[in-house]
Amino acid sequence: MLVVIFHMLLLITPTKEQSFKHDVKTDFYKYEGNVKLNIHSAVLEQEHWKSISNTIYHDGFNEVEWYKLSVTSEWEGECLLYLDNVLFDKLIVYEVSNQFSEYNFYDLSRYNQLDNFENGGLKQLIFLAKGEKKNIFFKVRSKGFPTYTRLELLTGNMYSKLHNDTHLFQIFARIIIFCFLVFAVLIGVITRFNVFRYYILNTLSSFFLVEAEYGFIVQLVGNQNESYIRLFQLCCMHIFILSYVLFYYKGINNRKTLHKNLSGLTNTAHTFFLASMFVFISGIFTQYTNRFFLVFLGLSYIIVLCLNLYFNYSAYLKKKDIAGISLLINCINLILLVGQMFVLKEYSTSTFTQQTNIYLLVITNTACCFLLLLYYTINIHNKRSQLEVEEHQLLQKYSNEVILGQEKERIRIGRELHDFVGGNLSLVNKTQNLKVDAIKNILINTARNVEELKLGLLEEFDNKVSNKTLFLNLVEKFHSDKMNCFIQFDGDEFDLVSKEMINHLYRITQELMNNALKHSESTLTILAFVIDTKKNTLYFHYNDNGKGFKVSKSLKGMGIKNIQYRVKEMGGNLSINSNNGGTTIVISDLLL
Repeated sequence: MLVVIFHMLLLITPTKEQSFKHDVKTDFYKYEGNVKLNIHSAVLEQEHWKSISNTIYHDGFNEVEWYKLSVTSEWEGECLLYLDNVLFDKLIVYEVSNQFSEYNFYDLSRYNQLDNFENGGLKQLIFLAKGEKKNIFFKVRSKGFPTYTRLELLTGNMYSKLHNDTHLFQIFARIIIFCFLVFAVLIGVITRFNVFRYYILNTLSSFFLVEAEYGFIVQLVGNQNESYIRLFQLCCMHIFILSYVLFYYKGINNRKTLHKNLSGLTNTAHTFFLASMFVFISGIFTQYTNRFFLVFLGLSYIIVLCLNLYFNYSAYLKKKDIAGISLLINCINLILLVGQMFVLKEYSTSTFTQQTNIYLLVITNTACCFLLLLYYTINIHNKRSQLEVEEHQLLQKYSNEVILGQEKERIRIGRELHDFVGGNLSLVNKTQNLKVDAIKNILINTARNVEELKLGLLEEFDNKVSNKTLFLNLVEKFHSDKMNCFIQFDGDEFDLVSKEMINHLYRITQELMNNALKHSESTLTILAFVIDTKKNTLYFHYNDNGKGFKVSKSLKGMGIKNIQYRVKEMGGNLSINSNNGGTTIVISDLLL
């Protein structure tokens, strides 16, 4: 999709090379000899000229450089010598005809650029005669950071058309970039993601960097203030590189801090940037200071970008959410940048096309980063929505568990009340020969158990008496002249049975003894607890000689249901056998 957009933009850009090469042939050279030249020796020099592309470059070491443009014309008329970005301290142009009888002299130094300064560049009127061979020499000197300009010969109509087309494309590019920035600010305000700050910084710095080279900033400030323009460009470049790295690294890894290696190289870039600024402001321009700081500043930027690409690739291998599309966009930006610097720049002879390509790079970077940002925002939104759904499900599950727990607790309390309180009160009601003190003790124990039930405790099972004593006391309460009760313990490990199991067995025994007293009219009840040490299991046996009951009918009753529930909680098996001769209940396979 991005490639399609890129090609669509190419179709509407003024990339067609408007020239008259079939009429005017040009060759461009740079002098690489060791002898210092003046205009006379430059005209006579024939050996040390090296053919290069039509670009004047000066490294800023305050030394004179010579360039030569050789023109062979089969066309006659006035044309324009156009230089797209002239920020040299000294630029003298010598127009030399076939015979070195005379030459025209033009001072295009940045302090003399007045009427011929336009659109960030310079145009100088040149007359060509049919069959004429002409050499145009350029004497360049500059002090400061490296500076370059591209040049070409154009007719007036060609210049006007290319200038207008480029200007329209600049307006188009500014509108597109402004729209992306507005959308980014709005989304950033809504979402409050920090990554939007880095996107805005990255877009603004890249935009102002280009505008300082070709756009309204260089027109507003003027070529005479070259030092301020270079200072501004250096700051924009620094902000662009670092915001680019922060945008991709923190957007992918979603971390508040940088990796220690990336942080160290970033601090190195800061150091060389500040050193370069000091050199620039102080005016200490020498071959060594310039080369040292600029080379190391550039290297630190390159290493930071490569390390960022490495972390991007590592995140892709770890299958992080947006690492794949981020790596793709990083590679696209890198390919376009390298293509512009080393491919399109060499094959394109139009300076206006170069300006258009630079703006196109900014648009592509802005659009790609915005798409990544949009994808990042949607991905985070989807994750948050999923978390909200999961949170809602957990809350719902928690509510259901609370309700279920409350219901279980109500059932437990009902069972406790039925098994113990109801049993004790029934014992008082059914036993005729109980003395007042015995009844009083039963009621006191009942009240105490109600209090313990309220607190969720049955401390007497743990701390007050042993397990055997607990059951002996229970059987003793039900023992009377009308109903003899006996209990047997087979095995010494009964006192080691867990509190939870003892509680269940106690309530079951209590329920069975109450039923025997109230309903079965039995005269004999026998209880037995048997421990199988080999299987590590406990068996409970209950027998009485009462009139029995219908098992199918009694299963619907609260008492039997409580017994079934408690046996299930203990993980055992329940067997009930009842007839006119009595009742037998066995609880088996209780794992200790």
